[in-house]
Amino acid sequence: MQIKKKFFSKSLILSILLVAIIFLHTILASILPARFESGDTFELVIQMQSLVFNGKIFLDKYHEELPKERKLRGTHGRIYSKYSLGLPLLSAIYFKIYRLLTHNKDIFPLTILQITSVLIFFISGICFWLILQKLNCTNYTNLYFNLLLTFGFLFSTIANYYSYGWPGNSVEASLIFISFTLFFFGCDKNTKENHVSTLLFISGIILGFAGFSRSFAFITVPAFIIYFVLTMPTMKMNLRRITLFLLPVIFFIILHFVVIFYKLGEWGGRYSTYASFENFDTPFYIGFLGSLLWPGKSFIFFSPLVILGVCLIYKLYKNHKALFFFSVYISLVYIILMSKWWAWWSGSDIGQRFWVPIIPFLIIPIAFLKSKCLKAITHLLIIFGVIVQFQLYHNFPRGISESISEQNPLYRETDVARVVSEGRLFNVIKLTFWDMVFFKNCK
Repeated sequence: MQIKKKFFSKSLILSILLVAIIFLHTILASILPARFESGDTFELVIQMQSLVFNGKIFLDKYHEELPKERKLRGTHGRIYSKYSLGLPLLSAIYFKIYRLLTHNKDIFPLTILQITSVLIFFISGICFWLILQKLNCTNYTNLYFNLLLTFGFLFSTIANYYSYGWPGNSVEASLIFISFTLFFFGCDKNTKENHVSTLLFISGIILGFAGFSRSFAFITVPAFIIYFVLTMPTMKMNLRRITLFLLPVIFFIILHFVVIFYKLGEWGGRYSTYASFENFDTPFYIGFLGSLLWPGKSFIFFSPLVILGVCLIYKLYKNHKALFFFSVYISLVYIILMSKWWAWWSGSDIGQRFWVPIIPFLIIPIAFLKSKCLKAITHLLIIFGVIVQFQLYHNFPRGISESISEQNPLYRETDVARVVSEGRLFNVIKLTFWDMVFFKNCK
């Protein structure tokens, strides 16, 4: 029995996960094909190269490589990137360290950006498992189920593909969850007194850097405050502790605006955009139905575990009210605001990348399952999700999306309003949950 306990101890399982990530990290550079999935990623790579080779934020030396629509100039006439500086800066630091340790000067910069993103994603996977262990680990059966859900999060949701294909959104989502994990343990009543302040402060640094990587992440700050108020109402020094969390967040918010000023050459200016009409002006139902059901975009098709998690959200309320309200807040904020974004379809790539930050929070409720039948369904959803992710890596995702549009011209993302008004929503559901289930469009 002692041997069993030792084998299944938390420290051993954590060690195995860490070793697995380190092993994965060492082989990523040779496995991942270096291909640009989007113009956004290309611009992030250019920004990283400018930091590494020129030590500058501006992209003047790369004006010949940048497409015309991406040559944005400030009042000083210099070319800048409208994307936040966090991920390119982190990747540039990693690039320097990698070249110093390996003496490999031929590695493609895109590969470095992807490795950085994938590594952070898998670290968020460890955080996911730690939270499940804290919430629900009373026996070996729960331990196995927690590992299964962690595997499901890492390999059966579109968060996996985005960690490679869309590093910007993936790093935002991963850093938010890593920050929440530290915050979660920092607010736990069983955490040692001398560790609480450290955990909250580091959590604030990571969340701040998430916003510095993609500014929309700053909108999650109220969720952290709500969680703090609900979990620490009677503890002393609450103001000091929440201040320790907020200070680094505020620092990165200020730094974000300083960088904007530096890029634009003026205070109070706004980044130029590739489309002058960028705004949150799409009717909610269009972005919501399109993101949820549309072929090539369906959030629940590409992350099937979320379906079960949403159905079981009441279990989270019964077992951990603070986490319930945190999850509801962050889910509603991302779903409502990004459904109203002018380009709610998130570009020509596959899936809905704007909703990626909510995936782990919508899977957590499944950890409280007791029903053997529903656990069997969980296994099936994970298997299907893994197959879907394999298809995304096996095929060129943008090609899948374009194939769907070519074969079904009435059901492009831009036709949501017309399809709904003409009563053809059932046809869309058939395309997504029948044709795509059998991968008829993955050619």
